[in-house]
Amino acid sequence: MMLKDDIVDIKTRKSPAMTYGYHWVPGFGWVNNVRGRMGFQIKLKSGKKLFVGTQKIEESKTALEKLLNTRIGEFRNEF
Repeated sequence: MMLKDDIVDIKTRKSPAMTYGYHWVPGFGWVNNVRGRMGFQIKLKSGKKLFVGTQKIEESKTALEKLLNTRIGEFRNEF
């Protein structure tokens, strides 16, 4: 179970792979991807990461922003 207060950061991001299902991907954490090339990278207080893929990124983003009362940005690689 994940609570709203457990979320540290959430960003839109491209899917790590074209494989579907629930699996571990280094750098992404646990990935749950059913369809689509975009999704959300969720970072928790515990340091764990979760990626959830979606075909309807804009609709999902709007719903999550309302639910979490926050703005969701895009993931940027920082080197």
